[in-house]
Amino acid sequence: MCSLEVCGCGLYLGILSVYDIKTHTIPRWFLYFGIAGALFLKCFYKNTSILLASIGIGIGIVFCMISKMTGETLGMGDSYLITILGGVVGVWNLLYILAYAFLFSAAYSAILLATKKFKRNIQIPFVPFLTAAYILWIV
Repeated sequence: MCSLEVCGCGLYLGILSVYDIKTHTIPRWFLYFGIAGALFLKCFYKNTSILLASIGIGIGIVFCMISKMTGETLGMGDSYLITILGGVVGVWNLLYILAYAFLFSAAYSAILLATKKFKRNIQIPFVPFLTAAYILWIV
């Protein structure tokens, strides 16, 4: 992957992580910015095939539907971000990133349970786990 893509996507995820940790929301305008950036990268840098990127977007759409059906237990912003990430990195890389993101969030939840800081209604921001998994993927 081109260094512009790696740095741009990493910076984007890093900014969103900080925002998600502080506010537990992702601003819609920032998601639109991510869509524009993903389209730009697809037009000028052909790192993955259109088919793999389309399937990655399809996985993100499935997450959006799951988010709607579960009353946004997994936030819509997170689902939209997964859709954008799927379009940028493609299906196989997205699955790798998602597997590690869910593993990291499960480990964090286990730590919260072990330290008795976990409550039933706690909200855990998911974007930092996506960012950590993305960093693991590029390394």
